[in-house]
Amino acid sequence: KYREEYFMIVVKYTGGLGNQMFQYALSISLALHFPDEHIYADLSRYNFSKEHEGFAVDKYFQADIELPDKKTLKKLTPIKYFIDKIPLRTLKYKLPISKLDKLEEKLRSKEIGFITDYTSTLYNHDAFNLNYEMLNTWYFKGNWINPLYWQGYEEKVIHSFRFKEELLSNEDIRIVEEMRKTESVSIHIRRGDYVGKYGFDLCDNSYYEKALDKLFRIRGKKEMNIYIFAEEADMKVEFLQNRGEYFLISHPEKSGIDLWMMAQCRYNIITNSTFSYWSALLNSNKQKIVIAPLYAYRIKEIYRRLPVPENWIQIDNLKVNQEERKC
Repeated sequence: KYREEYFMIVVKYTGGLGNQMFQYALSISLALHFPDEHIYADLSRYNFSKEHEGFAVDKYFQADIELPDKKTLKKLTPIKYFIDKIPLRTLKYKLPISKLDKLEEKLRSKEIGFITDYTSTLYNHDAFNLNYEMLNTWYFKGNWINPLYWQGYEEKVIHSFRFKEELLSNEDIRIVEEMRKTESVSIHIRRGDYVGKYGFDLCDNSYYEKALDKLFRIRGKKEMNIYIFAEEADMKVEFLQNRGEYFLISHPEKSGIDLWMMAQCRYNIITNSTFSYWSALLNSNKQKIVIAPLYAYRIKEIYRRLPVPENWIQIDNLKVNQEERKC
């Protein structure tokens, strides 16, 4: 079969660390599907947008990230390519990044194959059906929040996230050792940009109460060490008022440490966040139990389910919210 010598696959990265990890997982799966090709990363968005810590996969994990050459970037992101030459970064951050993205989609060459993930959580069956003969450049844009994208490659994807343990403090190491020795459960609470946001503010106190009750029933009401992970270091956790002592952990500006430490607990209660989703995926404990919300987000009145591995337990986070409002 005739092959163009510069055939390439490029994955666009957006969002915070959790989203980036899904995009990196897709890249790994693409590399396994197309072993003769290089998989490149388009990180141009982070030159124009302060999304959480910026691109952070290689900050916390020993990831293999390969960037496309300037010629390819010029073809894929023509507007950003030329604007990026402006030396004033503060000016770039003020530009409407979403409008730039939409304009570039219209200007992008028709010689480029464009693959999207269909609203983040749904599976696109065409993601791996690339026509080599028609197009020599394929551009993947989306969040790819679905484990079906790496089905059959689960172990390789999980093992690809090798955490840089040198980032841990002595106190972090002490806590991790304690987590591994005890009946430990991590609870991730996502506040910050989720609070009051119609599409994502779907896990309130009632969800966490139900999740904890479920975990205690499964474990025969055994005592557990509860570790709360949240953005705020002094956060008050109302749903734990009558459940004894808990430990609050937060690493401002070093969120990847929180993610990895959650994965060291025996059990995980996650929220509708890709960040805590990955902490549960990286949990290698053979006895692990993961409790997750049923719904990830909503668009108008359409609710999208959170696609999870079969052995995870899901709680209807809309139903518990409704029950609380009735009381």
